[in-house]
Amino acid sequence: MLRKLMFVLFIIVSLVSGSGMYTALLSQEEAAGEDLIEGEGDAAVISLVTGGVEVRGVDETEWNAALQGQVLNVGDSIRTKADSTVEIEFESGALSSLESNSEMGVKSAVSDYENDEYETTLDLMIGKVLVNVEKIRNEGLSFNVETPVAVAAVRGTEFLVDAMSGDDTDVAVFNGEVKVRKKGLSGFMVVKKNKKINIKKKTIKLRKPFKIDEKTLKLKKKFVILRKKAITFRKKKLGLKRKKIKLRRKEMQLK
Repeated sequence: MLRKLMFVLFIIVSLVSGSGMYTALLSQEEAAGEDLIEGEGDAAVISLVTGGVEVRGVDETEWNAALQGQVLNVGDSIRTKADSTVEIEFESGALSSLESNSEMGVKSAVSDYENDEYETTLDLMIGKVLVNVEKIRNEGLSFNVETPVAVAAVRGTEFLVDAMSGDDTDVAVFNGEVKVRKKGLSGFMVVKKNKKINIKKKTIKLRKPFKIDEKTLKLKKKFVILRKKAITFRKKKLGLKRKKIKLRRKEMQLK
């Protein structure tokens, strides 16, 4: 009789444990579905490599040759050698072109595909980066570029950040407007179309923006190509993400 009772108790405990295990697995599957909608991780894709370009992963110490189509994750760094450039496509559809002798890291990237909201922050250690988030017309898009000296915050424009020197930063705006502030200061300056601002490390107060010089304007030609690529890439990317979300929802409904 005692053996039978112990056997029954064993069966009950097993069923309860199994039910708990099933619930835990289901919760994990639901969490995985949520990651498709919002999360950090894959931040961008390398779309074009010209010359010597290298990538270093967040958990790596060595630099390796960058490849076209390679995914960049949060925490990864990328650098260009002399006479080299690399174009990067972001989840939001924004594009950037990292110029020669530059190094940049992906500080953060959060994507909410369901609500079409994106936040990206790049860390430009040295060099120049051209950024195109113009023509996207997305109120849920936040794109920032930080340098050792300044922060440039954008919501739809074409601009250049130049941190060739660790002691100062230039921000030139070709379309739209950019909010620029010096690290350590609370105030910011709005830089509008065809204007440029210089922020020095020892600056106490921000100087007013001035007219873009001819040398900087020559770089604007690159945005004609970047603009077309940004629009095409964004349409394709959003289409794929929406298909993934719909597919995942169908799978969860079947379960």
